[in-house]
Amino acid sequence: MYYKDQQPLIKQTLNELLESKIIEPILINNMPYFTSSSALNLLNDRLNKKQAKIISPFDNLLIQRQRASAIFEFDYLLECYVPKAKRIHGYFCLPILWDGNLVARADCKVDKLSKTLNVNHLHLEPKLKNKDAFFEALDKELHAFSIFNKCTSYVIHKVSDNTH
Repeated sequence: MYYKDQQPLIKQTLNELLESKIIEPILINNMPYFTSSSALNLLNDRLNKKQAKIISPFDNLLIQRQRASAIFEFDYLLECYVPKAKRIHGYFCLPILWDGNLVARADCKVDKLSKTLNVNHLHLEPKLKNKDAFFEALDKELHAFSIFNKCTSYVIHKVSDNTH
């Protein structure tokens, strides 16, 4: 669908949602965004920053790459669409959220015969602090991710440490 003449309708709808207090304007890194009031209330809840989460490349957190870059200073590209010779992080590299930041990327592939989740390459980002705590949290997440993918174990084959 082409949205050439939709700008006035979008502005009108945003204004109606603002007036009815269904959404609220917010600034993140001096960029304007809108959020639901209920989502804004979640900021009062404590996050378990000790829990690592493997993020789908199609998650709303990442789907708008410019926003992810602006908020998290994390440039992400799903490289399965990139020729193999030009890939940097791997065919299906998944970002990892920990301690409120995107701190690593895991290029994963399931071996169905051996029921093993292979982390072909784990890339650690420069903003990762406290690697011991991260790897403890990552172990739990990779175990859960293995079960989700019908695997009985996982193996990390290579780690690139860019945290220096």
